[in-house]
Amino acid sequence: MADAGTGVFPIGDGYSLDLGNAIDAHPFAHAVVRDPAAVAAVKRTAVRTAILLVRPQKR
Repeated sequence: MADAGTGVFPIGDGYSLDLGNAIDAHPFAHAVVRDPAAVAAVKRTAVRTAILLVRPQKR
């Protein structure tokens, strides 16, 4: 997530993911993304996991 302001991402007919909320709702991803000492690979894995765990919202 190069853009910290990333919001809703459409994924199909009538469904979307709120990427910002996905990170905020996942405690580990939230902490790792804000940790300046965390390496990029750990941040990437944490963000990916958070996104995979979020449930799509009907628009």
